[in-house]
Amino acid sequence: MASWKSLAHQPTFPVGTMLLLTDGTVMCQSGGSKSWWRLTPDLSGSYVNGTWSQLADMHNSRLYYASAVLRDGRVFVAGGEYSDAGSDTDAAEIYDPATNTWTSVGNPGWGAIGDAPACMLDDGRILVGYINDSRTAIYDPVANTWTATGTTGTLSASSSEETWTLLPDGSVMTISCTNHPNAERYVPSTGTWISAGSTPVELVQASSIEIGPALLMPDGRVFCVGATGHTALYSPSGDTTGTGTWTTGPDFPADSQNRLLKAKDAPGALLPNGRVLCAVGPAGDAAGDWPSPTMFFEFDGTNLNRVADPPNANQVIYQGRMLLLPTGEVLYGAQTAALYAYEPDPGPDPSWAPTITSVPTSLGLDGTYTLTGTQLNGLSQAVSYGDDAQMATNYPLVRLIGTYSGKVRYLPTRNHSTMAVATGAAPVSTEFTVPNDLDLGPHELSVVANGIASATVPVTVGLGSGRAQYLVVDTWTPSQDGMVWAYVNGAWRGRGIGQNELVGIAQDLFSADAVDVWWDSTGLVTARGWSSPHWLAHPAALSTPPPLPTPPPLPTPPPLPQQEPAMEEPSQDVVDQLDAAARAAQTAAASPSSVAPPSSGPPEPGTAPAKQPTAAAAPAGAGGSATTHYLVLDHYFSGGPAALWAWDGAAWRAGLVAEPGDEQGVVQVAFAANRVDVWWDSSGSLNVIRSWKYL
Repeated sequence: MASWKSLAHQPTFPVGTMLLLTDGTVMCQSGGSKSWWRLTPDLSGSYVNGTWSQLADMHNSRLYYASAVLRDGRVFVAGGEYSDAGSDTDAAEIYDPATNTWTSVGNPGWGAIGDAPACMLDDGRILVGYINDSRTAIYDPVANTWTATGTTGTLSASSSEETWTLLPDGSVMTISCTNHPNAERYVPSTGTWISAGSTPVELVQASSIEIGPALLMPDGRVFCVGATGHTALYSPSGDTTGTGTWTTGPDFPADSQNRLLKAKDAPGALLPNGRVLCAVGPAGDAAGDWPSPTMFFEFDGTNLNRVADPPNANQVIYQGRMLLLPTGEVLYGAQTAALYAYEPDPGPDPSWAPTITSVPTSLGLDGTYTLTGTQLNGLSQAVSYGDDAQMATNYPLVRLIGTYSGKVRYLPTRNHSTMAVATGAAPVSTEFTVPNDLDLGPHELSVVANGIASATVPVTVGLGSGRAQYLVVDTWTPSQDGMVWAYVNGAWRGRGIGQNELVGIAQDLFSADAVDVWWDSTGLVTARGWSSPHWLAHPAALSTPPPLPTPPPLPTPPPLPQQEPAMEEPSQDVVDQLDAAARAAQTAAASPSSVAPPSSGPPEPGTAPAKQPTAAAAPAGAGGSATTHYLVLDHYFSGGPAALWAWDGAAWRAGLVAEPGDEQGVVQVAFAANRVDVWWDSSGSLNVIRSWKYL
């Protein structure tokens, strides 16, 4: 039997708009403020036992506004009836969960969006209405542009207070609140608004021009809930010109004063069992009469059935928000510091489930993969409210369950091939990325759409892997452990190394033509150096697991430098070594020409290396840092520590290389590098040497 559950860890803020991110976490706004919080399910996948963490603030506060989760996993918000940017603001911004940042994205040029309706089209663009007249516009998140739908793409009247619903044919249906009982459809393929007939009963309250939610059901009808106590069902024509047909739905029961219960600015959600959870309440017919308390019903396709109310149902109805979770539960909040999860009766039809037709079964940490299947976006947007809040969930989530541990994890998805609903047997796809803190080993993978999961596919999660573009070695003087870094797939991977590993790294990796690396959540695990001549002569020797790709062509050497950099006269005891270094510099490549450098290097090294690749502070009391023009080593045959000199174009810096073994490793790494950066302390003595190898 359906029931409500209280969250074990209730929020400490009034819950407003809720959005399901593509990594399975829930993004919740604090009332109408700038603040957002994230609800993360526990290791068993339970949202009831989930935990909270704070996200970055928006640029502007907003209450009652347009919102959507984009096909690339980012979040779009626009407008706000109430905002610190001004009433009915037109300010819009996008949140990127990967970077926890907000970016302003302009506006359609109307001067106001306010609480206007919005709907994501099947191609990922967003249709937005104007509260003051019949104009509409489309925001393209890929091009970051706003485009008016044109004179043929205008409604018959203002879109104020409307509820927009995406249909299986890609069009958007709405009941006009300012021109009721007429309905209209936006057809993206023609860029026009056309008639969708008129409702058989009045759904719009005349005094307030408010209406309730409208949800596409699995049978293809749209269940429309009125602010009058009436309901209606719309059957789309499925083409670009037809009006479709309307039938009268059941009325809600009357309150103690014989007034039909009303859904006046109210939420609704399509349950996995095909029923619609909706909220109504008792109220008069004046514009300022708002239903309270909130009462819950399920529509089963024919009848409205009363169900239990959550403890936070004592608020006015327009404060309520619903969000369908991948577990099939529905979160309900009412702008109080309380959330409850509705667990419906089971019963989705197997034909409603998404299916997987293709997905890699060997996954690596940090790897991005493509999953192909059918019905990955579900049969409906599944969540509806109207003009004040859009919280649709018609996009695929990829879920992993550990075969032995039972741990549940949602892998971030993006770049869905479509945002359409009810796509049937048409092949569709999404991309997903494996987080680097995921447990290794066997898992069961499924795709979830609107709370309904596909059959599982066995997969194995292994180490992350890739080909390095750069190698960097940090060494500390005198005689300390170091760090090795690999720049691969747009990120740095690192680990601590001992002094005795420097020689091996210099001989095996810095002298290689290509280097492949493997890593886990703590950093580098294995590095494999390639030599092209060895590959050509003995290909069979390199065919042992793990499988290795053919080495890429070697880059063309860059032009040789025309002259030595200007420099001051060094001290007499290094003149001979300086001459030798200068001759060597004229015959070596200065930098590669085929690989663009990364935007930033690894974290600045500290006075002592970390054992794992974590950021460290710059040396205390550091005198400075520079890229060297020359390196000179003084080796004393009588024994004792060697001296390493670095010329930075302005002065010589020196450091001790304490042991003969250290001398060999440091020099082999540094002398084999394409670039060497050094840090020195306030006395001018070297204390950090960073050697770069371009691959």
